[in-house]
Amino acid sequence: MAEDLVSLIDTQQSVLVGFLSATKVWTTPTGYSIYMDALLYVVQCCQSVHTQSKPLLCTTNYDCCEAANDFWRLSAKMETLFQDKIQPNLPNHTTEDSVTQDIIDKEPDRSMSLYQQLASTWSSFVSLVHCDAVYCAERSQVFVMRSINNSTTFPIDLFSSSWEDVWTHNEVVHKLLAYVDEEYLSVIERYLCNETLYHKALVICCKAIVCLYVRCLVEKADSVTRRRNHRERQVSACSTGGARKSLRRDERRPFKNTHRALIRMTEDIKLIKTFFLEKSNGNPVLTRIITNDIYILEVIHECLDAEDEDSLENFIVVIHKRTGADALVTRHFVGDLWLLVAQDKACWQQVDQTLTIMAQDLAMVSNRLKEQQYSRGESGSLHKRRTEVSFVRLDDMLRTMYEDRIVQGTLPLCWTCLPKQVEADHGNKIVSGKIRALTRSLKEMRWA
Repeated sequence: MAEDLVSLIDTQQSVLVGFLSATKVWTTPTGYSIYMDALLYVVQCCQSVHTQSKPLLCTTNYDCCEAANDFWRLSAKMETLFQDKIQPNLPNHTTEDSVTQDIIDKEPDRSMSLYQQLASTWSSFVSLVHCDAVYCAERSQVFVMRSINNSTTFPIDLFSSSWEDVWTHNEVVHKLLAYVDEEYLSVIERYLCNETLYHKALVICCKAIVCLYVRCLVEKADSVTRRRNHRERQVSACSTGGARKSLRRDERRPFKNTHRALIRMTEDIKLIKTFFLEKSNGNPVLTRIITNDIYILEVIHECLDAEDEDSLENFIVVIHKRTGADALVTRHFVGDLWLLVAQDKACWQQVDQTLTIMAQDLAMVSNRLKEQQYSRGESGSLHKRRTEVSFVRLDDMLRTMYEDRIVQGTLPLCWTCLPKQVEADHGNKIVSGKIRALTRSLKEMRWA
């Protein structure tokens, strides 16, 4: 508990002050060094134990809420303890002893150095605990997404034939949002002690739903691609025209009616946006963040509904920026999107040609974004942020999905034979990073 830890540290520093005062070294440089070194050691021990124990406290949704509350209180109480007890109790080095004064004169920077070291370590621990409180509140989303993926049919129902033909009132998204509200948002709103933590959890929930929606769309496109490749191999193996004709007759478009599918997507996006904006209760910051996160779904819909080449190029650039500015991801992603709505093969080939022509432009956009991040000093913080919330980052999800597909399409090995690694958050098996990097390089060399 935060209160127990802070009380223990407060007691230790009080006992230490009493001991140094009783031995009459409290106002000497030696007493100052002992006091600072002892407090520094205590804080370093707390930081080490906290770092090692954090994974054990985030095993369920309720555990995450408890840990977030405890860490949040701990950060506030540690900051108050330093301001109210540590700083006022610093020894006063005013002494008339000439020997002691000579020691102070010989080491004028030692006292300030010790204080700065303690203040820096203490501040680092408070900042770490505060960030971990936010992390625990956000990580609780992992468990509801695991439940959605493993215990419900929402990922299968999205973009299915029933989603297009039968569920005319967007029942899938209605039930999905109701499930998230009952199993996640209502729980964390009741258990989290701070409104800021709830807002962080709400934003991460919105990001997760957006990722889920896009992932289901990509998986549908992937299934269509696999089915078409299988049929093309069957056609090439056939020798009679009658067999070829029957295969062509069996082939179906991804969506039976493109216009109707786009209407379903429009209503789905409206439902998701309305749901999270209502949960934000008019908070201007939350409204801006949620609107910005859902905007990628609106861009995807507008890209699928584009009628001329100029508007398609504009949408491709926007999608490129929103999906991590990765040219390989953008090429595959836009190609998959248009594969779902293209009325004929010539239309899809035109989109592929547009992507090839825009390759240099997309590379320039990627380089410009990297330069902006570097100039703002975001490279280190961005890498840390990616590690913490990778389970809701759209760019990480798309890159992993497409690199896995490239591996399967490049190497003459079946899926079970490829070396795997397990994702830290979802527990899903993906192709190992070295294999994905190798096949990615081969693919980029072919395009170049």
